[in-house]
Amino acid sequence: MLRAKAFARGLLAAARGSWRTATPDAGQSRFRAYVDHATDAMFVHDGTGRLTDVNRQACVALGQTREQLLRLDLSQVMQGFDVPHARQAWQAMQPGQLLTQQVRLLRQDGTSFPAEVRVGCLEIDGQRSYLASARDTTDRDAQQAERDAERVDPEVV
Repeated sequence: MLRAKAFARGLLAAARGSWRTATPDAGQSRFRAYVDHATDAMFVHDGTGRLTDVNRQACVALGQTREQLLRLDLSQVMQGFDVPHARQAWQAMQPGQLLTQQVRLLRQDGTSFPAEVRVGCLEIDGQRSYLASARDTTDRDAQQAERDAERVDPEVV
């Protein structure tokens, strides 16, 4: 439990930008490096859906800079995002609880791609934040479509 709280505190400290202080904590700097080198796109957002932090992979996947993304909310990076429904789901979440959903993420150039998003709720010092980890499922979906096409329907034969 203590490790989970320390991890969550490090995440929120990184999300709040405290790793950029004049005397950054080595642990926070190290944690930020891990997050920035994660293979999944990571988005931290508040209860309204406003992005408060992103990692490097989120920028690469969506074709935007960190500064550009931090001016957006989830409805601007997820196709068909239903803000009122999402807010209800977030309010019902308990810290440590995870939600998984299939979405389409929007790139700056207007194209989109399928992604599996896992959202977790963190509460530190009475403040809730949400960490969403998004994995591009384009290749996995294509492989599944190929397997489905190769299956022979026994009623057709």
